[in-house]
Amino acid sequence: MALLLFPPLLLFCFLFASHLCSIWIGTATPDRFRLALATAQILGLGLPCLLAAEFFRLGRSELGIPSIPWRTLLPAAFLVLGLWPGILALDSLREAWVSDPERQDLFKLLVSTDPAGFLKLLATVSVVAPLMEEIAFRGILQPLLEKAWGKGLAILLSAGLFSLYHMSVEQYLAAFLLGIALGWLRSAAGSLWPCILGHALHNAVTAAGMAFLPSWAGPPSPMPPLPLWAGGLLLALVAARALKTPPAQG
Repeated sequence: MALLLFPPLLLFCFLFASHLCSIWIGTATPDRFRLALATAQILGLGLPCLLAAEFFRLGRSELGIPSIPWRTLLPAAFLVLGLWPGILALDSLREAWVSDPERQDLFKLLVSTDPAGFLKLLATVSVVAPLMEEIAFRGILQPLLEKAWGKGLAILLSAGLFSLYHMSVEQYLAAFLLGIALGWLRSAAGSLWPCILGHALHNAVTAAGMAFLPSWAGPPSPMPPLPLWAGGLLLALVAARALKTPPAQG
């Protein structure tokens, strides 16, 4: 019963916080929009996660944040960065059938090329968002799903809910694929920190592309050249193997 209540509670809290922030701060300027987005993440995800952690009696180890596993951070970074061109390629194909013009307008409001604006953008999408979203979806939801239905289904379901949480057809496919990668990473590394790092890097690279390469803000996004996403996939596979290989005993 508790498992069935957590996802709708999370979504309700985020929507409620987003609505309040849109009234309180407004979205007329990029700075206000970034502040509204960050505040909605903290209130709409952070607070219900604190309540859920208390309700389910989840400690730091259950959440996957007992310590920073340094050995897994570099392969985790390579895994997510290697998958990024492939995700972009599939997302480019998706845009041939469906797009979300309203979401594109919000993206254009969010991005900025001036140094101060870009740093604020990174603080929003590469610090606040990965931290809040990973705690919610890979820190709390995925372990609960795994207890109920097993590891594989838990990764797929948490990725699906993570995708739906973005509330835009513009992001569903990319978010679902990223969610699968981060869900596998959570299981393989046994820690949430590599997921937070990987999520942050993915968002940072995407934000940089949207800010400094206007064609990436689409639609349609350009198809990455074959050597780029094929090489990225190879890098991701090597990183995944490194994550699954136990450290040598010295």
